[in-house]
Amino acid sequence: MKDPNKITKAQIQKAIKRAEKEADIAFAKAVKDRDGWKCIICGTNENLHCHHILPRERKDIRHDLINGATLCCLHHKFSLLISPHKNAFEFFIWLQKNRFEQYCYLKSKAYYNN
Repeated sequence: MKDPNKITKAQIQKAIKRAEKEADIAFAKAVKDRDGWKCIICGTNENLHCHHILPRERKDIRHDLINGATLCCLHHKFSLLISPHKNAFEFFIWLQKNRFEQYCYLKSKAYYNN
């Protein structure tokens, strides 16, 4: 018979996922608050997304506010001119020119520098 007080691995994993999701929501809100609830590129306040500049799989900086950027849907996913998903190189050039301290910090956290 199972011990009703014993916590299963599945329950632990579920709790971890729930906590991670809550932390992601808090991270997105904090990044948008910092950026004034506007796309950092065009300034619109519609259809905003929170983008992890270095991948969210990087647990060491996943919720570091400097690793986040508020982007409108266009600049997050679709723009061929500046988008971390469609034109990452141009996005990083934009970041270097317009948010130099953020760029330098993230560059120092990049794997190739470690």
